[in-house]
Amino acid sequence: ADLRDRLEAYRDSRARLERATSTSQEGVDGLFSAMRPSASGGAAPKGLAREVLEKVIAVLADAHPHSLAASEVAEAVGTSRVTARRYLQYLADEHRAERSQRLGGSGRPEVTFRWRP
Repeated sequence: ADLRDRLEAYRDSRARLERATSTSQEGVDGLFSAMRPSASGGAAPKGLAREVLEKVIAVLADAHPHSLAASEVAEAVGTSRVTARRYLQYLADEHRAERSQRLGGSGRPEVTFRWRP
């Protein structure tokens, strides 16, 4: 089933590419994103638990339009900061969350994530 889904996504992306007369970076990103397996199909990608992914999405969506750091998400979900960061980065790679930096007083900037509805 997974192979079939990937081949269908490739076929659809290939057809979109053949119809395009010009494109932008956003169009190219969308094309590659459509070919990647997504969590929206109900199954989480390898190495990520669907239940934890759903909790991370819920926390991020509830905070919208505000950005959250991995430590804030970890506390809300009940995981480590590193685990929360891995899930947040996955959502950013899937273009379901935006990654930015929160500049503080001293020290290095904190990476934050905001839900993209």
